[in-house]
Amino acid sequence: MFVEQAGAVVFRRDGGGSPGASSRGLRILLVRARRNPTDWIFPKGHIEAGETPGQTAVREAEEEAGVTGTVLSSLAPVLTFHQADRQVRVQYFLVEYKGDVKSKERRELAWLAPPEALVRLTHESARALLEQALPLIHDS
Repeated sequence: MFVEQAGAVVFRRDGGGSPGASSRGLRILLVRARRNPTDWIFPKGHIEAGETPGQTAVREAEEEAGVTGTVLSSLAPVLTFHQADRQVRVQYFLVEYKGDVKSKERRELAWLAPPEALVRLTHESARALLEQALPLIHDS
């Protein structure tokens, strides 16, 4: 049995980048993991009762990073991993940044250009997910 979670691959465009423009100015949000603060990850967490996975993704971005946004699409693949004594399955969503809100968790965060984010992400599965998301970001 899996613990079901949802997460957010949040992006923003700095410097007035517009859809269809080059990726210059594109930034990807990463946060430090709570369990292992040396890990850099995408915001994610448990789906609460009455919440859709997309709503969870936005809530987790707000709680962990203090940002809000709009879900544009779900991302594939769904990631699975073993954590402590449980199996976790995470559905990620592409989220366009809309603004800052008060963070409940005050985690360290970083807005990085895609090549930097690919290097900083701790897990190969997260890097592969970002590589799948980048064409969708450029088309948005």
